[in-house]
Amino acid sequence: MSTRRTRGAREIFVLTAEEKKAVACLIGAFVLGLGTMHYRAKYPRPTPQSAKEQSSAKTAAGKTKDNPGRPSPRPTAERATD
Repeated sequence: MSTRRTRGAREIFVLTAEEKKAVACLIGAFVLGLGTMHYRAKYPRPTPQSAKEQSSAKTAAGKTKDNPGRPSPRPTAERATD
């Protein structure tokens, strides 16, 4: 009687080649998703700055001792050809 049970259970899980490929793709996608989840948990993205913080950071970066807030001049035609 035990051979009938195991034989019947084996017949339930008989898959065609296409079905095996589909199951393998699903398992692969699941494993990749888990890997991505763990990677993002370990290496989180930095929090994005608000637009106000970004504009103040840009203006602060443009101010130097030689250039107190004026944008750098555009390259002239002579510089562009070099």
